[in-house]
Amino acid sequence: MKQILINYRKEAHQSTFRQVLSFAREANKLGEVYSQFANEIGLDEPFNSSLLQDLIHYGRKILEVKIDKVVLTKDKPLHKYYRENYYGNLKKVDPFISTVQHWPNGLTASHHIPSKLKEVKNLPWKDGKIDITDIWKDEIKPLFDVYATTPQEIELWNRYKALSEAYNGFQEYANELGVFAPTNFNQLFGLVNQTIVDKVEINPFFFPLQPKNIQL
Repeated sequence: MKQILINYRKEAHQSTFRQVLSFAREANKLGEVYSQFANEIGLDEPFNSSLLQDLIHYGRKILEVKIDKVVLTKDKPLHKYYRENYYGNLKKVDPFISTVQHWPNGLTASHHIPSKLKEVKNLPWKDGKIDITDIWKDEIKPLFDVYATTPQEIELWNRYKALSEAYNGFQEYANELGVFAPTNFNQLFGLVNQTIVDKVEINPFFFPLQPKNIQL
């Protein structure tokens, strides 16, 4: 299907990169603290996108369940001891879980982050960490490209371009002649401070032509 690139949302791209980078730092710190916690209680489950997603949605409950499973592998008379000890270790992880739980529900439209990138599984992972690099920034650029894809969109885009070219050509020719031509849209079409314009009509008040330094 034919499509035409009409815009690149640069500011949204840069904003997304900053927001994801900030989140990645928080998540990776959580990963470090979790790994220490898992090692202390003998939990052989690595920090990955699936675990991070669960921690974001369910908080410490996910780790409480894991603790209880580990406790069940211990001698029954010592269950209370291990449970209390492991839950004490969990308190060290709690503050870091809280720092990531704003993602993605805490984001607003002003953050300009595409839905795809709000899923942690779609972020780049390497060695148990979210790996945000300039290369990744370039890779996500197509998410911020805006295309005209349907015949109607393409036709409207072409007419918009023609409007721009006609206006620029009008101003350029007036400059070549050295004559005054209105550069205010309202003045050019005889509008009075209108912000919504459905239709314009010719308003040739600047004819006959006058030297450019004369304002009619």
